[in-house]
Amino acid sequence: MNYKTLTILLLLLSFNLHAQKEIEKEAMSKLSFLIGDWKGKTKIFSKDSIKTGEVHEKVKYLLGGELMSIEVKSPFVHLNTIIRYSVKDSTYYYHPFSKTGGDNFYKGRIEDGKFVVTIDDNYKVFFEKTKNGEFHEYGERIINGNKKITFEDLLEPISLRQQKMKELDFLIGEWVGTSTLYENGEIKKQVPSFNKASYGVKDNIIIIDSNSEMSRIHTVIYYDEKDETYYFQYFSASGRNKKLPAEHREGQLIVKTDNETRYIFGKIDGGHGEVGEKLINGKWVKFYEDRVVNTN
Repeated sequence: MNYKTLTILLLLLSFNLHAQKEIEKEAMSKLSFLIGDWKGKTKIFSKDSIKTGEVHEKVKYLLGGELMSIEVKSPFVHLNTIIRYSVKDSTYYYHPFSKTGGDNFYKGRIEDGKFVVTIDDNYKVFFEKTKNGEFHEYGERIINGNKKITFEDLLEPISLRQQKMKELDFLIGEWVGTSTLYENGEIKKQVPSFNKASYGVKDNIIIIDSNSEMSRIHTVIYYDEKDETYYFQYFSASGRNKKLPAEHREGQLIVKTDNETRYIFGKIDGGHGEVGEKLINGKWVKFYEDRVVNTN
């Protein structure tokens, strides 16, 4: 085989591979209605009961659109599924993986605007987007000739604000520890500290209630999509309240009250809590520390 022939064969092979990838991408694009970060309710149906809980599904493309990943988390199941399309047999394949592995895969197809996965002759799983824009997934089993729903997930898209608030998940908990006030590098005062942080208004805000002898404050944290900024708004028992911009950085939320004073919430020296610092002679010096552990 001469060099010219080899070059032509390599070009043909490259062209065929490119064409195959384009067909795969086009087929996968038909499942784009599943893409998104979704949260909602799940129901598990059995003969005598119905179990309910929160479910989170994150669906995204991989490898430039050649594959799709679906991660499902609920009190009853945690799966990471890969969906691919085979040009060879013009078929979608559904590969679910759990903590025990994932040896099985199943065929899928698009039918009446739904993605349908056939588990066996009597059981199918359906994926669709409702008229209201919800993510709808359910299992259907044939029992004695009748169709029975085995589970149903109905989810809404998580907004950018909710996604940004989830990045502050490290703040959430019921925290107990010790608040320390420093003066000239020495401990001036120490008191017990109690803080509770939780989500509110459909996960669009975080509410923190701090209660100690040195600090009784109610705080609301939220993300402004227009400003692309977190805001930290606190209300004290004495009536003071102020809204301050905040920065999220590597497991910490940093709030500056002015150019020379800042508070850091989250990771501190391998633990968790809050640190207050003053800028003195070009260096940040600690004047307050709240070290806590999550009891929840």
